[in-house]
Amino acid sequence: MAKKQTPSNRLGSNWLMNQLNIIIFLLGFNLLMSLIVRNFGSFVINQDIFHLKIDLWLITLFALTATIMVFVLNLFRDYPVSSILIITGIWSNIVEKLIFGGVADYLNIYVALSNLADLQIWIGLIGLNLQIWFPKQMKYLQKFTISQAQNNL
Repeated sequence: MAKKQTPSNRLGSNWLMNQLNIIIFLLGFNLLMSLIVRNFGSFVINQDIFHLKIDLWLITLFALTATIMVFVLNLFRDYPVSSILIITGIWSNIVEKLIFGGVADYLNIYVALSNLADLQIWIGLIGLNLQIWFPKQMKYLQKFTISQAQNNL
């Protein structure tokens, strides 16, 4: 009896390693941007979330729960680009808060003062919602990510 072909079975372990390499790269890039801005640019230190005092352990618990849910719900396999952006954005902010004591917001957009990790979270959430609610219109994005991964094998 043949094993059912899922994207992760077709792509093999190299696909997962490529995804993990992208996550590590984005985490490092976010921290590098924050370090550069902290040393050479103007920024605002954001030590709380939505002006609420929340302990770091509670934020980390939320991030762990979100990361586990991405894997449990197979979002990482089915929607890799959106999942990677969300997970790296969340963990970049946590690591930056652990290392520097606060998150440096250095991108002044019309809605809010933000950083690259926050933009990754928002872009990932918007992309994930578009892919879930409008699957026919967004089908090309999922095919693109799977075909790109297959070409990298």
